[in-house]
Amino acid sequence: MSIHTSLDAYQQARSNFQEAIIGATALALPAARIKGSFKYGDFHFNIARRETLSDLDLTLDCATERDRHHLAVSVSEQIYMSAGARIRVSVQAHNHHDGLNLPDSRLLAVGEYLRHAPSIPAGHPAHAYLLAKACLGVLRSRPSQRPRDIAMLLGSSLALTALGVKLGTLDSFSAVSAQALLDQGIASPESAILTEVIQRAPSESDAQQFIAELGRRPDVHPWLTTLFERLVLDPWK
Repeated sequence: MSIHTSLDAYQQARSNFQEAIIGATALALPAARIKGSFKYGDFHFNIARRETLSDLDLTLDCATERDRHHLAVSVSEQIYMSAGARIRVSVQAHNHHDGLNLPDSRLLAVGEYLRHAPSIPAGHPAHAYLLAKACLGVLRSRPSQRPRDIAMLLGSSLALTALGVKLGTLDSFSAVSAQALLDQGIASPESAILTEVIQRAPSESDAQQFIAELGRRPDVHPWLTTLFERLVLDPWK
């Protein structure tokens, strides 16, 4: 099989997977709007395992705090029945991501790493995914930039490797590679935070310091603070 044939097969498999996820979501929650990676097509997808490490993020205008978990479970179960995939699903009443400024969008990337990394050993493909996603996130120069835009702008082999890990075509991305990639970008307070936490297994102290950093920024989006006060500290509760 040629490289082009393999690439075409992979792209078709991605497209089929995305369509299956969108179709199952429409069955379970017709009024929901898909946002994030499954909207833009840059979700993680491992073709061999037919699995994704990306979350499915949904917006539903009428969603209440009490109902959000139940709605997310309903969508997740429908996706498993229809597409045979296990996916974390989030249902929000508002699309707060679109309202984030550049520093906040970078902080979101750091916070997502701190939220999930404590439960995953270094060297695991899921940890590589979290590292690559976080690095690309803090290296964005505009809030609206997607991972592919960031990697293409940087243009280095490390950036393209990070993109491959983010998309699921590659499985390996170490803390050393992550640091080297961060060094290639423009320095920012957010990249400095990520640089510090990727040197070791994230701790409760790292989470507390991150929450404190949010509190020191008067213009940080309130949703971001509320989100991570609840989620980043969960692994140590």
